[in-house]
Amino acid sequence: MRKWIILHTDLDAYGGAERVCLEVARAIYEGFGIKPGIALIKRPKEPQSLALLTRYSHYIDKFMWFSESVRPVTIKSTVLQVLTKLKKSYDKVFINNGLYSSLLLGSAVYIHYPFNLDIDNTFFGIEKIYGVSTLMINDIINSLYHIGEPYSRLLIFNSRYTLNKTIQLAKKLAFITPITFEIIRNAKKFVIFPPVEVAKIVENVPLEKDRENIVVVLSRITSTKKLEYSLYILRVLHQFFSVKAKLYIMGALNDSAYYHYLKSMAKRLHIEDFVEFFINVSDEEKIRLLNKAKVLFHPTPGEHFGMAIVEGMTAGAIPVIHRESGIGSLRILDENYMFTNIENIVDVAKIIAGALNNWSYEYAFKMRYLAMQFDSAVFRRGILEAFSYVFSK
Repeated sequence: MRKWIILHTDLDAYGGAERVCLEVARAIYEGFGIKPGIALIKRPKEPQSLALLTRYSHYIDKFMWFSESVRPVTIKSTVLQVLTKLKKSYDKVFINNGLYSSLLLGSAVYIHYPFNLDIDNTFFGIEKIYGVSTLMINDIINSLYHIGEPYSRLLIFNSRYTLNKTIQLAKKLAFITPITFEIIRNAKKFVIFPPVEVAKIVENVPLEKDRENIVVVLSRITSTKKLEYSLYILRVLHQFFSVKAKLYIMGALNDSAYYHYLKSMAKRLHIEDFVEFFINVSDEEKIRLLNKAKVLFHPTPGEHFGMAIVEGMTAGAIPVIHRESGIGSLRILDENYMFTNIENIVDVAKIIAGALNNWSYEYAFKMRYLAMQFDSAVFRRGILEAFSYVFSK
């Protein structure tokens, strides 16, 4: 009987990558009758992540962590030590690549986005030297890890957008990362969307018919998500479109300084009475608030998938998102509610004003129906199909 271990950085981010870990554990248990282990680089501390881990404890054989830090240097040194040890006890290693690196180790790798390969958008200025050197070091590690055995046979991508971007970047950098390119080229590749508890929400939360002009931004509170644009756009909605909408910003607090910056910006723009922050709320509270809103606004361009978008759809909100994104590329949403440049604030505000004006219960029901294809059960079935196809041979 095969023994599985799932490796990830930590659970405290409480996002899509963390749910992937736990749903993969559930899929392995339900499909193969095996309880996998979960190994984290960093010990989880946040109450939400600990509660999430408790919920899935029935599917997990052993839980372990190796460090108190997720700094890049710690990750690299720890991953090598961990994998050396894990390979002695487990014959199948699932790497949840929330590590954001080009390390493609283990039997199967789930890729959320190839950040280190995307040098131009991940590293700036002199940091690019670090980025290139990291790629070259990781390429050597990939080579050493696979001595005497085939390269990783299974790569799973969270969207077609991420898959295409990975192949494009790997080809571009093949001259400095030849082993990484070969792994990507030769591996069996699957696209399996991350898990969202759509069915559970549909079963327990009826769609609210009477809604206010509320726009929700659901995201980790960190500067990379470009949440400040939602404040500028709210001001434009008030000033130029005479739409006195409210803005709810919800998510895990990853950057306290940025959070206080957003709050002070709301005051400077004189919209503080129309902006509310909901930090580290429970899943139940999150859906309750989404169910009051007409629009889910996702300001981040190039979102690799967008679980927040799916949660907004499940609650019946109209998603207003960037065209270049994992869900945007599926062409299942109304293109009238997509934007191409977040810096064109008036244009984006006009799109949101239209969505607020056009929201209806019928449209909300349509969004909920579309969201069902991203349910956790669909994810688990996809994982089992990929594992069975690759590892039964």
